[in-house]
Amino acid sequence: MKKIIIIPGNTDLNRGDQALVWESIHLIEDVYGKNNVSCMIMSEFEGTHSHAQNCQTAKLGYKFVNTLLKHPGRKFTTKEEDRKGYSMRTLLHWGLQAISDYIHTRLLLSDMAILRSVGELFLNQKEKETLKDIKGCDAVYVKGGGFIHSYGSISDPYFIYYLTYHIRLAEAYGKKVFLLPNSIGPLKNSIAREIALRALRKCTFVSVRENISKGLLKKMKVEAHFFPDLGFYLKPSSEDMSLYLHKHNVPLGKRKVIVTLRPYRFQGYNNAERLYANYVQGFSTFLTYLYDKGYHVSFMAHTLGPSSHEDDRLAIKDVMDNLPDKIRENTSYIEDFALTCTEVEKIYSYYDYMIGTRFHSVIFSLNVGVPSIAIAYGGNKSKGIMNVLGNEDYSLDMDKVNGKRLISMFEELVTNKVDYLTNLAQKKFIIDEQRGCLVEKIRSLA
Repeated sequence: MKKIIIIPGNTDLNRGDQALVWESIHLIEDVYGKNNVSCMIMSEFEGTHSHAQNCQTAKLGYKFVNTLLKHPGRKFTTKEEDRKGYSMRTLLHWGLQAISDYIHTRLLLSDMAILRSVGELFLNQKEKETLKDIKGCDAVYVKGGGFIHSYGSISDPYFIYYLTYHIRLAEAYGKKVFLLPNSIGPLKNSIAREIALRALRKCTFVSVRENISKGLLKKMKVEAHFFPDLGFYLKPSSEDMSLYLHKHNVPLGKRKVIVTLRPYRFQGYNNAERLYANYVQGFSTFLTYLYDKGYHVSFMAHTLGPSSHEDDRLAIKDVMDNLPDKIRENTSYIEDFALTCTEVEKIYSYYDYMIGTRFHSVIFSLNVGVPSIAIAYGGNKSKGIMNVLGNEDYSLDMDKVNGKRLISMFEELVTNKVDYLTNLAQKKFIIDEQRGCLVEKIRSLA
């Protein structure tokens, strides 16, 4: 029985992340044989937070292993700061915790076994259990996604250290590390870039989900293979969700648009507050246009945490509060912690169009044949993947969102709907074939 650990972490509150974990497991089972592999999933959350983060995945029978290195803000961040921004005092606490964590964990990454042994002496019991699991596993798989990026901040080196730590830890103890299709970059901080590359260059296998990341890694002498985002392989629930939608005031017989938003901080921008205000106003103007055109609009809270930065309900509220009363009263809203990624994907299938800031809400919609516009943010994923699909004309950078641009893009989408769906069917055929190639490539290296 092969023992596999999936990193960097699991959260059922983010349906895109959940889909990537589940599809990573399905892929690993196809590599080794379902009855020949046991998967453990890394999770940073403990105590009262653990249930919400992991309960749906735990119901499938999968086990969890605690992270060894945790986020430096774990003790100091208030809910208010998490929503509106961090005080200098809080950031100082983060910095001191990061220094302590670095000293506590750095020796374990040494190439010298004796120094790693010294580092092990400073671990608490839970950390020792995590290290034991890593030592005892046959391989570590980095789930698909896009978490390795830096924007030039002074804190970037530590955060890349934190984000890549368990990759480097597995490599230090001689484990094969397989990076499933990710987006990498941008990597604007030179020290952070070198830390990331140190982790990536030692991986047994590196794959990326779009060509922007592949080109970046090629320039940096890292061999990377292109394969589609694993979210494209998620199958929708077989449940009939029409009664569920009816209970949420969604008129099934009317033309419908579903929208996902997120409360983005515009990290790396000097005018972050202004850009977020433009984003909110742009969607308010666009939704007014859709109402006037006779469309019913639904908001989906695609991601529900764990932090305010990842809680879509906040951005939806900001836009809803900015709408005229008559439009707000005729707009439906779905917020449900009980929904799994497969059920969310099935819900999207009942709509005519998707406007998605959460990129996996776009992928889910494309999986069920719903034409979509992607609002791109945070690295290369949205622009890069829409480019792979030949849909780059239907991707809009989040910092450029305004009502006029959204309306123009939507009208083009409606006009070209048939061509859009024809192209999507062709691309999906190729994507489906590539999954088998990915399984065979990993199997040859495992």
